[in-house]
Amino acid sequence: MHKYNQSLMVQLTGNSYLPYMEDFFKFSIVLIALCIAVRLGYFDSSGNVPTGTVIEAKISAKDRLTDKERKESIRAFQMAANDCKSKDSLDERGSTLLQTSHSFNFKTGTCEEAKTLWTLKDEDFWREPEYMSKGITVKSYSLPTNPYF
Repeated sequence: MHKYNQSLMVQLTGNSYLPYMEDFFKFSIVLIALCIAVRLGYFDSSGNVPTGTVIEAKISAKDRLTDKERKESIRAFQMAANDCKSKDSLDERGSTLLQTSHSFNFKTGTCEEAKTLWTLKDEDFWREPEYMSKGITVKSYSLPTNPYF
């Protein structure tokens, strides 16, 4: 086994330049291939577009709104949010309180309801909530272009 390790060491140290030559050869091939690709126009992205063509950038709907449209849209979303929040209610029955709260989802333009049952009253504070439902859509609003998303 000792002779095998010695012969392996001689091979490795005797031909130490060979791996570098292989790397240089691979690098040269890749460099030549890139030069040919550039020369043939492989990386030319504007080659298919005729001269004088205008390329438009995509603009989101909210960015296309005029100032007047944006103000009207914001006002409509705020009115919808206020309408949704006005549906909140508290229903106290003896030792339980059913709280129905509403939140306006600005992304979808919907009013979502959540119900919580409170079962323990400690002086003026209700404790031990039991979450009955959450995120149930109760109303969808017909709104103009969303100025927020």
